[in-house]
Amino acid sequence: MAPRFGENSDVTLSLLLPEWQGSGTDPMLAAGARELAARLSPPEFLEIDAPSDEALTKLDGVTGLSSIGPRAKQTLEVLAERQPSRLFVVGGTCGVDLARNTYTACRASGTCSGALGGTCSMTAADGAACSTGTAGPACLPPARCVSGRCTLSDPVACAR
Repeated sequence: MAPRFGENSDVTLSLLLPEWQGSGTDPMLAAGARELAARLSPPEFLEIDAPSDEALTKLDGVTGLSSIGPRAKQTLEVLAERQPSRLFVVGGTCGVDLARNTYTACRASGTCSGALGGTCSMTAADGAACSTGTAGPACLPPARCVSGRCTLSDPVACAR
């Protein structure tokens, strides 16, 4: 079943991505990211580690892509599993934004069929057809899928 992103509406996930490979040259960027994370308190960071020393090749015009790509996929898998509503990311290079931005965009769009190369399904508007499974779109919050239609709760009922 495709994950419904953001269902954990009160969860903040702090990620440490000490990737330096996006720079192509400077492994000290990883040390800088770790030092910055250590000075922030709280939160505790979940670290998606990167090799501290590796020979980088150029793939499709991007230095280090063969190293960056799998780590971005791993990060997206962690995000899909934890489904945080908020992300706090400390990283070594701008490449760490790939997974964060992909997750955030997909989360806003409803459901995602897979990490890095998957597709996002748009959410359904109020009154539109919906599904609580994988057969159709989820509803745009705060609407809920009731009998196959996106339905808003009666605001008068909430006031009681």
